[in-house]
Amino acid sequence: MEDESFLFWQLNCHRSKLVHDQIEKRVEETTTRPILMLQEQNVSRMPGYLVFQSGAGPRSRAGILVPEEIKFVHLEEYSSTDTCSGLLKCEGGADLVLASAYMDSSHQNIDEHLIKTIEYARDKNLKCLISCDSNAWSTVWGSARPNHRESLILDLLIEYNLTTANVGSIPTFSRDNAESVIDLTIGSNGLEIDNWKVEEEADMLSDHRLISFRIDKRPVKLESKLTRDIRTANWHLFRSLLKDELCFSSRHYWSKADLEKESRHVTKSITDALDIVAPLKQRKSRGKPSIWSNPEYRALSNKVKAANRRRRRRPTEHSIAKYKQYRNELTDLKRKIEADRWKEFVETIQDPKDLSKFAKMKNPMTKIKGLKREDTLLTEDCDVADILREAHFPGSVIDPDPGRVPEVPDNDQKCDVHIWV
Repeated sequence: MEDESFLFWQLNCHRSKLVHDQIEKRVEETTTRPILMLQEQNVSRMPGYLVFQSGAGPRSRAGILVPEEIKFVHLEEYSSTDTCSGLLKCEGGADLVLASAYMDSSHQNIDEHLIKTIEYARDKNLKCLISCDSNAWSTVWGSARPNHRESLILDLLIEYNLTTANVGSIPTFSRDNAESVIDLTIGSNGLEIDNWKVEEEADMLSDHRLISFRIDKRPVKLESKLTRDIRTANWHLFRSLLKDELCFSSRHYWSKADLEKESRHVTKSITDALDIVAPLKQRKSRGKPSIWSNPEYRALSNKVKAANRRRRRRPTEHSIAKYKQYRNELTDLKRKIEADRWKEFVETIQDPKDLSKFAKMKNPMTKIKGLKREDTLLTEDCDVADILREAHFPGSVIDPDPGRVPEVPDNDQKCDVHIWV
């Protein structure tokens, strides 16, 4: 029987796209797609997932990635650059409040948005789950010794009746000669967090180790979106089917019941005909091909992982330098592959229709903010339009009557270029 509980992965991605490649590969190899609780992520999209985060690019340091078939509500009012909060819909109405948080070591207080998330869960009588990079050491969650941030987390746990799910003392952070347990999984008292473990064998190319666990709740799943491909439909057959089905009797008087009956008949006939010529199908994702389809990238990635294992076993100057060298080579290769794919994609644009789609994809809301004329910045639309008109259509004039049909001059007659605005 399929396990209906929630599977979670927790990881600080260290702003590396290489780490996201490792996550994507591991997800493809997993039968149950997990909910990803990420910190310092560098991702805007992922196949099969909805990405929730506040801010964009380097400003966002906490995110939650949810499989697209699971119902999740982003609580934007309780989210910030360092906290991403949301409501995970569960069967039976026992919803779960989620928060992914990055706690900057230079901050002396807990992010107020995280506090508001915890209070929201308490006020709604809901359980709360927090995955965070706390940058705090404590023997309570397996560190060898405490640091100055221990009291900050302990006060939070005590004040809001929270507990840590961390088990054992396996370091969640490892860099050269430094190791610590700073990645915490925190839950409301009574929330059952099962199979919590640090995935030591999973090399994600991050200084932090992957954490996995399960929550024994059944998710509310969204209905699959079905679509019709009307471009390939046989419309001749469609008209023929409707012609046989839609035969109305002539009447002098139509009652309300008659109209409703005939309306239902017309709707059913059209739907039945469409089911034959353009049946409903599940929409296929058209995401870009995975980077793992490139054999050179796979081989170099394995080389980086081998160097990383040697570095962790014996963190000598040589092993550290080798790891950094291979990692930089992998980053350069990734950029080259993406640049080549982008060039190949752009070269496939052959007509204005494709170019229009490309322009909308790259810049759906293009707006000219302003142009400079000498030392003056012009922001008014009419001023900007004048500059562009003068640059691209020198000597042109604005037609005073744009509604009229312009006269076509003789071939040897000189005329000004007119712009209708």
